[in-house]
Amino acid sequence: AFGCVLYELISGRRPFSGISTVEKMHAILRDEPSELPSAVRKSAVSLERIVRTCLAKDPHDRWQSAGDLARELSWLGQEKNRDHVGPGTARRLPMRWLPWTVTVLAAAVAIGFAASRGKAPGLGPVVRFSIQPPEKTTFDRNVLGVSFAPSPDGRRIAFMANTGGRAVLWLWSIAEETAVQFPDTDAAISPFWSPDGLSVAFFADGKLKKIAVSGGPAQVLTNAPFGHAGSWGANGVLLFSEWSGEGEGLYRVPAEGGTATKLTLADGEAATTSRGWPSFLPDGKHFLYMTGMFRGLAQDYRVCVGQLGSQDAGCVMQSDTRAEYVPPGRLLFVRKGMLLAQPFDVERRRVSGEPAAIADRISVFVPTGGAEFNASADGQLVMYRQGGPASRLVWMDRSGHKVGSLGEPGFFGLVRISPDERRLAVDVQDPATGGYDIWLYDLLTGIGSRLTFDPVDASSPVWSPDGSQIMFSSGGKGPPDIYVKELSGRLEEKLVFAAPGTQFPVDLSRDGRFLAYVDYSPGRKAQRQVLLLPLTPEHKPVPLGGGAFPQYDPKFSPDSRSIAFVSEESGQPEVYVAAVDGSGRSQRVSPAGGSLPCWSWDGRELFFISADNVLMTVHVGDGRDLRFSAPKPLFSLPPFPFRSRSDYDVSHDGQRFLINLGAESSRQPPLTVVLGWQQRLSGK
Repeated sequence: AFGCVLYELISGRRPFSGISTVEKMHAILRDEPSELPSAVRKSAVSLERIVRTCLAKDPHDRWQSAGDLARELSWLGQEKNRDHVGPGTARRLPMRWLPWTVTVLAAAVAIGFAASRGKAPGLGPVVRFSIQPPEKTTFDRNVLGVSFAPSPDGRRIAFMANTGGRAVLWLWSIAEETAVQFPDTDAAISPFWSPDGLSVAFFADGKLKKIAVSGGPAQVLTNAPFGHAGSWGANGVLLFSEWSGEGEGLYRVPAEGGTATKLTLADGEAATTSRGWPSFLPDGKHFLYMTGMFRGLAQDYRVCVGQLGSQDAGCVMQSDTRAEYVPPGRLLFVRKGMLLAQPFDVERRRVSGEPAAIADRISVFVPTGGAEFNASADGQLVMYRQGGPASRLVWMDRSGHKVGSLGEPGFFGLVRISPDERRLAVDVQDPATGGYDIWLYDLLTGIGSRLTFDPVDASSPVWSPDGSQIMFSSGGKGPPDIYVKELSGRLEEKLVFAAPGTQFPVDLSRDGRFLAYVDYSPGRKAQRQVLLLPLTPEHKPVPLGGGAFPQYDPKFSPDSRSIAFVSEESGQPEVYVAAVDGSGRSQRVSPAGGSLPCWSWDGRELFFISADNVLMTVHVGDGRDLRFSAPKPLFSLPPFPFRSRSDYDVSHDGQRFLINLGAESSRQPPLTVVLGWQQRLSGK
């Protein structure tokens, strides 16, 4: 700071500039100030050296104490305005420098006083700020990838935001402090930058694509049906991870596009060991990756180093999540929810010392190794997103008044009331791992007990018609498949159905004949599709409709003859009703956007949530050919921290709704950006 004042006194301009406050801070951390006036450089070499030393980027290159600087200034004054230009030569300093020298000496006294009060010298500024999602969007969360990435120089940030139920890529600029949407990036996930900062790669529609920051359409690089995380090396090679029937694997493709090739690594693990989350080291040949995800416990996960064109590989440490290298020599990773920086020798590829904490409560999904953090290639900028606040289970009447609550606040997901209306099955998240387990709550006492103890993730509970079983998805053996668990006795869960991709059960018909589930596959244009699984030995699922558009949220009518669901065939999520046997055409129920349909117990009403987050009701007429009235609003729902909608279920009499609401004053966690973070880790 003293060097900045002195520089401005001498030159008449500030050493660092920028359009915005953040860009000015950015310049302080990265840019070198322009040269001082030629008169200073020619006639006051010592003064220029003092200024340059004050403004050195590395704290070790600055004056190490106020006393050192004071002695230099005192020497400059004692020379009676003379400064050595070279051996054996000297020049007279113009008299106009004298007032500045007096100012310098006065400032030195102030520095000495500050130092005597215990201020640590040599530490630069740490700038911390937040980025909120653009208007009418929410930040997207992808447990298989990273939802944001800073450019190599840290001046721009690519991130995913959810618009109308679809993730789209945005670009945020530090200079303008505004975000603009990338065209041609619908359903994008996991952005990552080219080393020159001119392009952003991402996954969409089962492809790995890239798009120029300057504009234009996206270019397909290669097929990647289940690709989800990547890194762009300085040698023109892209690495990405993709799930196949044999487990998670690493693939390479040239930056100009082509056929992807799977890497073979001899890291001492079995051929079916999951390997994912590639991240290039600076030489463009070696790269970090992670092993052990999707299977077993987090203590078995390892961060390893591989090399292009070689099977040589070796693991360097344990981590709950992926790791990323930042210069001059640290690994970033998350352990027990804490973002840590570990010293790392990039040449010997070894960690040393103890990790230093950067932030806590990082949003993670340990079952896949996912963690919401990233850093610029030069190591000056780090950014992260923390987990959201707890939610609460609230009873509300038809006018939207709170009439009760269930249990204490927690990290809840889907809520499902049992057929006898005595219990509740609900997803409960462990904020330290991001994984879910299913809990059962007594609706009378509010006391909960844990049903599943899945080492990875168990979610999406569905009651059997008689309430004796619960079906759910489990990721214990890879991407989630469908299991069933008896509620009496201690019987283990049994596999009901497995298929490539990801399956989430949603509803069972009351006659027990069909299970409606959502199959997610990034390799399809319609990534989410509703299928009906006959609960017979054949287990041959039948798609609901043509499957040409995204479908989700299926719910059977009480008579098991109809099914409500959400389709995006109109260009936005809308609620439709179709016959289970496939006869007739589906009827659209919501006029201007809708999701989460739910039937009343007697089948006379159909509820859903509108696009503007209002709980709506539709009267269902009698007869085999269903007729629906115009939707009417019941009450508005407050925004949910992570989703634009809250999950809910309805009591049998249709008068109360059990709703998973965000905690009081909850907001979606922003993206937190920190500049100069490494300066505070030195020596700690």
